[in-house]
Amino acid sequence: MLRPSQPEVDRLAITTVFTFRTAPGHRAAGMKAVEQTRALHEGVGATVRVWSVLFGGADSLKVVYAAEYADFADYQHKREKMPAHPLGEAIEAGTLIGMSNVILTEIEAH
Repeated sequence: MLRPSQPEVDRLAITTVFTFRTAPGHRAAGMKAVEQTRALHEGVGATVRVWSVLFGGADSLKVVYAAEYADFADYQHKREKMPAHPLGEAIEAGTLIGMSNVILTEIEAH
């Protein structure tokens, strides 16, 4: 079993995931912030994927934004090159609500 203390963790892919909703009446502004943030992440070399939850009860219409990096060193290097991104500004403005942010790593089955 892979444990975080093992050196292999540093070589595994890293994905930072944001989930949020757009505030009522602010869908266009929220999606503009998503596209601007995508341009910034892709500009430093991250792979970006964006989904919208179609079905899922309370999670319906949530947006899932993921930026993927080769490993933790790649994540750190690219984050240092990134300015503050529009998703953060949109949260402060109340355009995006219910934001959560997690950093994931892949676990290889052995």
